[in-house]
Amino acid sequence: TSSTVSSSFHSSSASRSPHIVFSFSSWKKLARDWAEQVVAGPGEIARQEEQVFNFDDPARSLRGWGIVTDKGIGGQSTATVDIIENKFVRFQGQLIPPVDLPVDKSTSPSSSSSSTSTSEEGERDCKEEEEAPGKKVEERKENTGTAFSVLQTEKGMLQTYDFEPFQGLKLKTRGDGRKYIISLKTENWVLPSSQSDDMYQGYIQPKEGEWQEIILPFDKFLLTWKGKVLNEQSIMNRRNVISLSVATVADKEESFSLDIQWIKACNFD
Repeated sequence: TSSTVSSSFHSSSASRSPHIVFSFSSWKKLARDWAEQVVAGPGEIARQEEQVFNFDDPARSLRGWGIVTDKGIGGQSTATVDIIENKFVRFQGQLIPPVDLPVDKSTSPSSSSSSTSTSEEGERDCKEEEEAPGKKVEERKENTGTAFSVLQTEKGMLQTYDFEPFQGLKLKTRGDGRKYIISLKTENWVLPSSQSDDMYQGYIQPKEGEWQEIILPFDKFLLTWKGKVLNEQSIMNRRNVISLSVATVADKEESFSLDIQWIKACNFD
């Protein structure tokens, strides 16, 4: 019994063209390669993974990266990023939410004596009259926003990468137990301009003090606008990723520390 089959694509004249014979294993390989070609897109066979960032080279590891905090909206958060032991980067700092500015009120004999006793303000006026003349009253400070710190690449830094052949990102990271937001900014499918860029966000929560390889599938990223998830989601334009960022937020004062050794694009099926 022969283990080969003749291809139907041969000449009927043996003298003009010999039979082209393929083994079953050859057909199987061709079918597998064809399937991978379809997944990967035109001109590229899907690979298992590809390195995007490796933070073990002090000369270029942080080139093109920068930090943004909430100081532009009145916050006082601080953050730094440093290469540690030529092996990984450490993104750390202090999250301090924006607060109301304290308001000083001074009472005087005239203001105290002129206090009226309307039904709505009677209780407040009585308290003011009890204050010694000239004593300052400082209102309590309250948080008025969310603290945040962001480690991000320059815009356009990732446009040489094609993430279409891959299913997600893989990060080797060590955290502090808190959640971190991984954001990918991409060109809009319809309006490819800076005014219409899309922001997709996913979340990781590395264990405290333990190195982990965390996979974040692209289909787990959510389309957002100014930090809020949109009701209408669309497929990420992975061929035109503009930038990547890592962020953390808090509504009270907290410290944070995240180590990252590398970031890769990967397949995991």
